[in-house]
Amino acid sequence: MTVQRSKILAIDDMPINLLTLGSVLSIEFDLQIATSGAMGFKLAEETPPDLILLDVMMPVMDGYEVCRQFKADPRFQKIPIIFITAMVELNAEITGLSLGATDYITKPINIEIAQYRIRNVLEREHLLKEIEAYRDYLEELVQARTLAISVIQDAIIMINQNEYISFWNNAAERIFGYISSEAIGLELHELFSLPIVPVHNMFHELHETGKIKSITGITEAHLLRKDRKKITIEFSVSGVCFNGQWKIILVARDMTERKNTEYYIMKVRDILHKTTIPKN
Repeated sequence: MTVQRSKILAIDDMPINLLTLGSVLSIEFDLQIATSGAMGFKLAEETPPDLILLDVMMPVMDGYEVCRQFKADPRFQKIPIIFITAMVELNAEITGLSLGATDYITKPINIEIAQYRIRNVLEREHLLKEIEAYRDYLEELVQARTLAISVIQDAIIMINQNEYISFWNNAAERIFGYISSEAIGLELHELFSLPIVPVHNMFHELHETGKIKSITGITEAHLLRKDRKKITIEFSVSGVCFNGQWKIILVARDMTERKNTEYYIMKVRDILHKTTIPKN
């Protein structure tokens, strides 16, 4: 497997200053040298570097101004900049760091120290990019799972071990008429004015044994929505443990329309069965 070499752009109006350092860096990195800020921008546009080495004392446009312009361009804002300077005054270092520079290398350049500083910065930037990519992946994953939960047809209700509702999805809002902000933080019986027996039994098991082993099959219940309309649901209940904290998950489906249809079909069948067909 080929390891991609990091790209370093060195900007110095007197590249002889970087001759010794450059000969060492070119063994480990892909190195480009520009003799002015304008040339540095052009090279960066053609091949964005992973790190910029920037001399402070340059004619026409000094290193501070070059740094300002790089940091003002969204394409280059995140590229780390290490200043190379003969100035050792504290104010000069503060100025550079306040402009967004990552580090300083002083002249005369100590090759070994400079190598360590450059490697440390590149390793840190590589790690930050990995973290950022992983964070973006996690955000996409959370969004995808949130979307999946939001469009699912079954109500999903999570109740913490203190017996308060901690999660209430969109389907639960649609089925029961309560929005999540109304339901979360309440006990289940406060919404429906009666205990749901399997949930009550699981909490009793949790309080008695410290864990939940049981799981319910499909159970039917008749409840009142927020608008006091009577509905029939089928639901299952299970217990899960997250980081030592028990949760009860209730998954419910609105069966009202189906049950009503089944009822009317039975009534029609009953009427037809009882009807006497007259003989000729």
